[in-house]
Amino acid sequence: MRLLLDDYKAKLEQVNNGDMPHGLEIDHECDQPFLDEGLKFMKEIHELITYLQHENGKLDARLDHTLAALSAQPKVNSAAQQAISGNYSEQENPTLIDAFNSWVDAKNHSKKKPRSFDTTMKPAVELFVNFVTEGFEPPLRIADLGTQAIKQYKAFYVGLPRGTQTSTISIEKLKRLSGAKGKIKTAKTITDHFSHIVGFMKWAEGEGYIIAERAIATMGNANIAKDKGESSTTRTPYNDEDLKALFASAQYLKTGRFTTSAMYWAPLIALFTGARATEILQLTTDDICRLDGDKHWSINITDEQDGKHVKTASSKRIVPIHKTLVDLGLIEYRNALRPNSQLFPDEERNAHGKFDRFQKRYSYYRKSLLNKTQDGSLKDFHSFRHTVRTRLGSLSQTGPIRGRFPESLIDEVLGHKSGSQSIGQKVYDHSQKSEPK
Repeated sequence: MRLLLDDYKAKLEQVNNGDMPHGLEIDHECDQPFLDEGLKFMKEIHELITYLQHENGKLDARLDHTLAALSAQPKVNSAAQQAISGNYSEQENPTLIDAFNSWVDAKNHSKKKPRSFDTTMKPAVELFVNFVTEGFEPPLRIADLGTQAIKQYKAFYVGLPRGTQTSTISIEKLKRLSGAKGKIKTAKTITDHFSHIVGFMKWAEGEGYIIAERAIATMGNANIAKDKGESSTTRTPYNDEDLKALFASAQYLKTGRFTTSAMYWAPLIALFTGARATEILQLTTDDICRLDGDKHWSINITDEQDGKHVKTASSKRIVPIHKTLVDLGLIEYRNALRPNSQLFPDEERNAHGKFDRFQKRYSYYRKSLLNKTQDGSLKDFHSFRHTVRTRLGSLSQTGPIRGRFPESLIDEVLGHKSGSQSIGQKVYDHSQKSEPK
């Protein structure tokens, strides 16, 4: 690194000695290739100093001296700076902070503003912007956001202990916390965080702002999360013994033992439909319906009403209600509530839009009945979805109904996008890994 810096310093001295134009007094009549070479060196120096300003740790004395010499060089004039930044206009190349503020303003005025914008998306991008712009004078422009700064931010974020309140701590203090002992964030938390920043960068690109080549790809590459983050815990389906313990408990066999109706019905609905917890808990009474004169009852999973959302477009679907749910009294329960009211009125979302209280209650219930898995795999409410996908996948290949329904139909029931191998087959179907009991 010292040799590289010394080389840059020597080249910059050439510029100052008149061997090539240094940018302070650009003569537009000078030889253009000669000018281009000088500006190329200045751009390289500019990018190198930008990177080194964010390096953690102390530079040795010689490196310190060389960096100080580079930093002390005369600043380029506006014409040279424009060339260094790619000759972009102010509209194409705003400061990163201005681009962030424009993004926030656009989202706040959008009718499709995500529910998690203020609590998850905005804080993620704000942390990124604050980190990469710290110490820049003049402010960092969006075209100057390079891959080195992005890689450094990713390493910084991965190193932050789980639960760190980034919004209340300065970047300087957060840097000291990064890499400290503590619980490691899950790979999903890390990749979700990075995806929010990718979303911002794609929005900026769509607005006509200049994004450095490979910047988005570098931000979206989650290998660093897999390398340094907590290894992803494998979620597995419930087996027969698990299901017997969950649904033959005293709470189910004796009425009135659950504190909320969702604790009784949500696991049953998940078992017979494979629906996600949020999809079930946000249902209204009108979502339990007969469609177009159909004599059979169905569940309408949709995001058409205020307060509802689904994971993807393919998540919107109609799912038949199994006869067992009807026999257990689901329709009677629905009819006892006001029309178009919440099917589970006791369940509320938190500030992040999650039904966390229900998840905590179910987690306590499950842990009281099931032993910990020996292989470290995870069984939670979402395991019902894995259970349904695995068993339907197995039945479609073996047994008396083999071949009677295709993979695409299973994907449709669970709200997965079909393809040569859908996400349902790749992630949720465990039938190839172990035969369900």
